[in-house]
Amino acid sequence: MTVINRFGELRILLAEDSGMMLDLMKHLLAGFGCREVHAEFNGEHVAERYRDKRPDIVMLDINMPKKNGFVVLAEILAINPQAFVVIVSGDGTGKNVQAALQSGARDFVVKPYKGSRIEAVLDKYLAARQAAAAPGKDTGG
Repeated sequence: MTVINRFGELRILLAEDSGMMLDLMKHLLAGFGCREVHAEFNGEHVAERYRDKRPDIVMLDINMPKKNGFVVLAEILAINPQAFVVIVSGDGTGKNVQAALQSGARDFVVKPYKGSRIEAVLDKYLAARQAAAAPGKDTGG
């Protein structure tokens, strides 16, 4: 039950063109207690869906029809520079990982992945949210 309490209120947007991978991720997230999961099958409408739903986490494939993940990442960060976007891709070359992180992605998950890796991403988001909300946090200036 602690997992459900920990992740139950997270809102997640998945952008994945593989139906099988999308179903797997939805199943994993449901198992972790995530109740609000939205999905897009290509890159064309992801930024618009982000604007409408304001998810806590976006899990974004690189290779999608219409728009690739790097273009979508830039669009989401233009809407909200603090967005928590994680690239989830089978193309985990060092070049792609570096490009994703330098472009503002918070993490990079290589497919195929284990459930524990996705759980670590959810925990990373919760830790970042808690740190941002810490009382007396000095923002500089």
